[in-house]
Amino acid sequence: MSHKGWNDPPTFSYDNLQQKVGKKSLLTKRAVYTVEQQACSGAPLTEPPKSDVTLQSTRYSSSVSEEEKGQIKDISVLRESLNGTIARYEKQLQKRALDDIQKRLDTFSLLWKDGKLSEPAKASMTKLVDALAADDYTTADQIHVRLMVDHISEVSQWMVGIKKLIAIVRTSNS
Repeated sequence: MSHKGWNDPPTFSYDNLQQKVGKKSLLTKRAVYTVEQQACSGAPLTEPPKSDVTLQSTRYSSSVSEEEKGQIKDISVLRESLNGTIARYEKQLQKRALDDIQKRLDTFSLLWKDGKLSEPAKASMTKLVDALAADDYTTADQIHVRLMVDHISEVSQWMVGIKKLIAIVRTSNS
């Protein structure tokens, strides 16, 4: 009986599934890289393989274009629009949910006024509020997800209120 080493793979018991084959699996054997193969490739063994593929970043830019800066609305305009959305769907909201949304929107306004939101977050929120005003919950939800992924530290305190508004608009228009 052989003793197992600390890094040996575990042995599994596949009573019904395991088929006995006369040949051992070659998956644990290493492929041999010969000197001829090295000479053909022209690269020493220590270098990683060369690739012609260039990778491009898909992250959103942390800066905002001049056109987007011009589209960022004042917080008072955004709050007025959000309050209009709340007023349209107020009958579907319970008092507790309404109070929670208002509290989170107050936090959003305070952070905006204090300059604690980045320009990209402000630009995205402007688009999100416009989408909510137009009852376009699909676009609003996409922007919401983008904000949660790209600017989580800025939006985590108040984005739950926006998410609730998006959900209400979605259920009312479905």
